Amino acid sequence: MAPVTASIEVGRPAKDVFDYAADPSTFREWQNGVVEGDLDASHPRRSATAA
Repeated sequence: MAPVTASIEVGRPAKDVFDYAADPSTFREWQNGVVEGDLDASHPRRSATAA
């Protein structure tokens, strides 16, 4: 099966896009199945909750 490839141009600096995509509080806006996400200040890793 041939791979499916998609691309999109975002009018923002790469750092802004990465920061948005790596922020658990925004996961539900773009990641299907995520219902909640937040940063645990006591732990250096980021976390999210999937449905």
